[in-house]
Amino acid sequence: MSVAAAYRWVEHAADAPFGSALNPLRHLGSLGFLMLWLLAASGIVLYMLLDTSAQTAYQSIATLSAEAGSAGSALRGLHRYAADGFVLLLVLHLAREWMLGRTSGFRRFSWLTGVPLLPLAFICAIGGFWLHWDQLGQYSATATAEWFDALPFLSTPL
Repeated sequence: MSVAAAYRWVEHAADAPFGSALNPLRHLGSLGFLMLWLLAASGIVLYMLLDTSAQTAYQSIATLSAEAGSAGSALRGLHRYAADGFVLLLVLHLAREWMLGRTSGFRRFSWLTGVPLLPLAFICAIGGFWLHWDQLGQYSATATAEWFDALPFLSTPL
């Protein structure tokens, strides 16, 4: 059984509980687009509320989410999970379209313009970790610097 046939079997099996019109596996691109809009809207509001300078970004985020259950914490949570959902749905949608052979013909332009946006989405996701600068942010900054140090065309380590 090929990968595409296995995926189609899983997709058809998911039709039973959801129905074909509401099956989330058939709407990965639309769900990803919804996550992108949630991400953009929450990001704009966060940008208006936060100070993003290098000196005060951490304190600004700490102040915004100081109270447990506050609107600031909820907004940050929405933004974070929308970002995670966007990246996950982007990868799943990309894999689905590739497995089903939807990379040629009239879809070629969409494929050739959409695939290069994948690294940009990952860069933006890593940048979000860095802004918070907690243990995960520091780890991702260190790991990213180590990856760049492994590239032969960079002469000095970061």
